[in-house]
Formats: sequence, C-alpha cells, structure tokens
Amino acid sequence: MEFIDQQIKEMEQYLPPLTRQPDFREFWDRNLQKSAAQPLNARLTPRENPFDGIQSFDLWYDSADGATTCHGLLVLPEKSGRLPVILQFHGYSWYCGQVSDQLAFVNMGMAVLSMDHRGQNGQSPDKHAYNSDSLDFMTRGCEDKEDYTVKWSILDGVRAVDYLLSRPDIDDTRLFTHGSSQGGAMALSVACMDQRVRYCFCDVPSNCNIERRIQNRNGSFSQVTEYLRRRPDKLEQVYQTLSYFDIMNMAEYCKADVYASVGLKDTTCPAICFYAAYNRLPGKKQIAVYPFAEHEGGWFHYNEKKLRLIRELIDR
Repeated sequence: MEFIDQQIKEMEQYLPPLTRQPDFREFWDRNLQKSAAQPLNARLTPRENPFDGIQSFDLWYDSADGATTCHGLLVLPEKSGRLPVILQFHGYSWYCGQVSDQLAFVNMGMAVLSMDHRGQNGQSPDKHAYNSDSLDFMTRGCEDKEDYTVKWSILDGVRAVDYLLSRPDIDDTRLFTHGSSQGGAMALSVACMDQRVRYCFCDVPSNCNIERRIQNRNGSFSQVTEYLRRRPDKLEQVYQTLSYFDIMNMAEYCKADVYASVGLKDTTCPAICFYAAYNRLPGKKQIAVYPFAEHEGGWFHYNEKKLRLIRELIDR
C-alpha cells in the first residue's frame, strides 16, 4: 500500500498552472445569459414502458445555437410532492439509454432526465454550422471558442437544468448531475457553470488538464492530437480555444458538493488529469480511488456505494 498511498498523495498535490484566459468569466457569463434569453420550446411525447408506477417521456427542446434539437428521456415515479431529480449524461458515442436503465434512481423516488449528447448516437443530431471542416467530434469548431462543440454541449446541459426547474413537481434544492467519462465531464462542467446544481456525481471524468491529455493522446483528445499533427500552425489557436472548456479552469466556480471516482490504471481519462480540477474545487468533495481500475473505474463495486450516498442526500 505504501506505493499506492504515495501515488495518491502526489496527485492530491498536483496543481499544474491554469490555462484560463483573461476573458474566461466574461465569455461564460455572456453565453449563459444569451442561452437563458432563448425560449426552450420544450415538448414531451409519452413513451410506453412495462413498469407499474412509472411515467416516461421523450423530451425535446431547442438548443442555444438555434439549430439543434436536444433530446432526453424523462422518467418520473408516480408519487405526490416535489421530486429530487438527477440529470444524467452518457459516455462518449453512447446514448441516453432506456427506461429500465433508470430504475435504481426512480425506485428511490427520484425523477431522471437522461440526455442524448449532441452529434453522437442518440436523437440529438448536431446541426450547428461549424467553421471547421473536421469530421471528428472533439475538433469541431476547435479553432474558435465561440464555435467549439463542447461549448454548445455544456449549454445544452444548462438548458436541461432550465427545463427541469421550470417544472412544479421538481425540488430545486435536490438537483443532481451524474455521468461517467464524457458524461462525468458534462456533469461537472454543468455544475461549475450553473450554481443551481446541488450535488454532482462524476466518475472517471474527461475534459480536465486538456493540454496534457492532448500531449499523451489520451482518449477522445487523441482526435485533437491528430488534428494538430496535420495542422501544427494551429497549435496556439486550438490550445487557447480548448482552455475555455478545461474543467480545471472552471473548478473554482463550482458550488455543488462533488462526489467523484477514478481508476489509477485509466489511460483514457487519467486520474492525474482529473486531480488538476479536483484539487481546485472549493466546496465539499470526496473521491473514491480504485488503484487497479482502468476506465471502468469502481464499476459495480462503487455503484452501490454511490447509490447509498445519493439515498442519504435525498433523505436529508
């Protein structure tokens, strides 16, 4: 255990220099205000399910870019009173899942909104007209912070919060975000940029210490590595763009309690990169470290522990 303890201790002290640009806060405040001013035009379509006491719907609402229609799966227990809610984001190239995937949360009396990430394998096609001709997801618009795909994805998530808190049956004091990998990055990014989020559960999160991720070709950021291999003249421009979406630059703005997990053998979203953000979170936080886990993280070993934590939080 001595080697593992030393490894964790070193990560707990890891604070690479921030890459945050001088207009970082102005950029986000302006985009959040513009998004909030645009109508959601939310609409629900009932979705059949085989379970008693559960309602399910397909949710559609307009994105902040005015081009994309966002889709999510809304699942509600048939229960009186205002419901705690968990806003769920999936991993890279996946989709929002089925009603049965949400039963653990619904059985605890929670509403669930599971989102499709734009431009991946769900029902939220990315129709934004990017200035870049790149086909790879992580490099769409990567030369312009106002055009970058991750900006629009985060705003999609904030607009999901807008929708949930417009509902009279949702308890605004018990709003959770949750996700793993790309979904963990979305859960934490939305919590950093939207102080209405009360609790954030993020497992093996992406989008942290991005320059290191690019340098080491980790996970989806290998797409950026390849882009810069072919376009080395764009290095400074791309790095500057991505700095607006690096969670280590957002972390100090997070007001939510954060519950995270990492695997020390993870080469997709390395634990050390997440610690660059985690060490800067100002509020209540805790992290479960799995020394021999890869990108699966704590997997089912952590899942029940996580559900117990959520149960405790919603019962407060």
